[in-house]
Amino acid sequence: MTIEDRVELIRQRMVEDGNEVSPVQLAGGSALVGYQSKFRWKWMATKVHLFIVVVAVPQATSAIMAAVTVDAINHAKSIKGKFRGLQSGVAVIPILVSSDVLPEARATVESPPGKQFAVIQFPAILDASAEQVYSFAGRVLVGGLYTSWLRERLARATMS
Repeated sequence: MTIEDRVELIRQRMVEDGNEVSPVQLAGGSALVGYQSKFRWKWMATKVHLFIVVVAVPQATSAIMAAVTVDAINHAKSIKGKFRGLQSGVAVIPILVSSDVLPEARATVESPPGKQFAVIQFPAILDASAEQVYSFAGRVLVGGLYTSWLRERLARATMS
């Protein structure tokens, strides 16, 4: 399966999971973005705006993952970040899709994600050659209420 086929499969899965999906031009290049929002009482009556940002790259590196994460967060905040923190937050799952994943890139996404006010980031890499998804598997303290839902969204998109 080619990288393009893999991205198309992710697009289909995001649609099946209730996302509005569209191609978007970010600062660093083209991306496929899935969007959905969810309100839950168990999240302390909070609404989360989720953006899944998929970028195909020839080689997954830490620098590319960092740049895509920043682009994804900036995009999400420009669309739904105006009232962050007022019973509303933004979650971003940037996913790099590549057949060449450097060990340092894998280590980056398997480390605890960064933190920003009312923004949850959960970066991941889909290694198309190994059919493996890499992301942080540990306990999340800040934003931990949403972690299982975010992991489920990532799994549904990538079928990991």
